[in-house]
Parts: sequence; C-alpha cells; structure tokens
Amino acid sequence: MKKVDDALAACKQPARPETEAETETEAETERVLSAGADPSRNFSKDFEEFWSGYPKDPLMSKKRTHDTWRRMAPVERAKALASLPNFRAFVAAQKDYRTLHAWKYLTEGRYEGFAVPEIDEAAVAAAKDRAHRLLKRGKYAENHE
Repeated sequence: MKKVDDALAACKQPARPETEAETETEAETERVLSAGADPSRNFSKDFEEFWSGYPKDPLMSKKRTHDTWRRMAPVERAKALASLPNFRAFVAAQKDYRTLHAWKYLTEGRYEGFAVPEIDEAAVAAAKDRAHRLLKRGKYAENHE
C-alpha cells in the first residue's frame, strides 16, 4: 500500500488559484448550458427554422440533424423546409405514429414525398385553353344549326 501512496504523492501537482477570467468563463458556460444551448454550436437561421418546424420527440439529436443539414445542397434544404407543413399534417393525422428522426428524414430524402409540387403556370394555361377548345367543338358544344 505504501508504494501506491508514494506513486500518488509523486503525481500530485501544486494547486494554483483560479484567475478572474477563468471564473467568468466558467460562469458564462454555466449560464449558456443552463439555458439549454450548446456553446460549441452555432446553428444557421435556415436550420433553426427547419428544427423548430419539424415534429420532434425528446430522443432526436439536433447535432446529428445539423451535421446532415450542413452536407445538403441549398436546393435540397429548401425542399425539406417546404415539405414541413405537409409532413406535420401527415403526422397529426396518424394517431400512433412515432415521428421519424429528423436526420433520417433528411438523409433518406423522405421530404421528397411531402414536397409541394411546383406549378407551371404556362402549362396550366395551355391545358385550360385546350380543354376550352375541346368543349366548344365536342359533345358539350352549342349546336348552331
């Protein structure tokens, strides 16, 4: 036992008093951590918008989701953001549905199934015009004879 005590005594380092700067840094870190934020993370505004709109549960990892988000192209990020209202509606309609982890929703491109379709105004106008012409000459056309 004496050998262990001697070895521990040899490892001891003299204590040094804390400086005022160290105390302030520790106090700031404690304040940030107690507020629920991670001081080592600075999340982008668009990610925070996604995170706040995604239906979460306590098991989801914001850090892992953010890592996935950073690797996505801006176009894909926009699609994921646009899909959130449809995904939230889907989750609300399912009684016993456990929400998919947010990072998986992004990694596997699940947002594509809830994407808001882009409307081509020119194609819509052309389809309306064609339908109008067909109605005029077809079965529903007025008989002028």
